[in-house]
Amino acid sequence: MLKRIVCTIGNCIATKTGNRSAAFRQAWSIARARQVAKVVGVTVGSRQEPLRRLALYSRQQVRVALVREAGNPADQNAVAVIVKVAGSRGYRIGYLARETATILARALDKLGGMVAATVEEITGGTAGLSAGLKISYKMEGGVTMTA
Repeated sequence: MLKRIVCTIGNCIATKTGNRSAAFRQAWSIARARQVAKVVGVTVGSRQEPLRRLALYSRQQVRVALVREAGNPADQNAVAVIVKVAGSRGYRIGYLARETATILARALDKLGGMVAATVEEITGGTAGLSAGLKISYKMEGGVTMTA
């Protein structure tokens, strides 16, 4: 399965850069190493309050999933970031950046459309600033979960 993911990511990067060798080196790095990503769209709608509430829970209590949204009208490669706390239903807190989602979308399709992630840091949220979220994920052996 890992080779299929690397090939998918490598081909996507090579299409953009034209350098297959560098693309596949980068693809192996993406597939094997834990990646950290900033979640975008956390200031849209009413997402700030749930994001602030996440800070009240330990990392072990918070479940995060990257979920492929192929039917998203704004971006066919969209990857939503869904959070769950202590058995609650999943909440779409934001999305991976378009550049990251474009590379990961087809690989997520091969993994069943979803992979687990972890909260790395909740940023800001004080002194009138909007809160932000950084997550990490690993494609190799990426544990899938239900949203």
